[in-house]
Amino acid sequence: VGGGALPTVELPTTALALGTTEQPAQALDERLRLGHPPVLGRLLDDRLLLDFRTILSADLPALASALNRL
Repeated sequence: VGGGALPTVELPTTALALGTTEQPAQALDERLRLGHPPVLGRLLDDRLLLDFRTILSADLPALASALNRL
């Protein structure tokens, strides 16, 4: 979770991992951040992770549209 009273607690989640040799994760991250609406993920081990713990159901159509534009 981070700091405070629970610095070592981990929350279960599911993430979509993006990135290939043809479309590196860092380039995908930049394209998604500059889109409308911006999509923010996190980079880990040459993959862009979109954490579904942080995505609201109402935001899924906009996310799907942003991913289709890649």
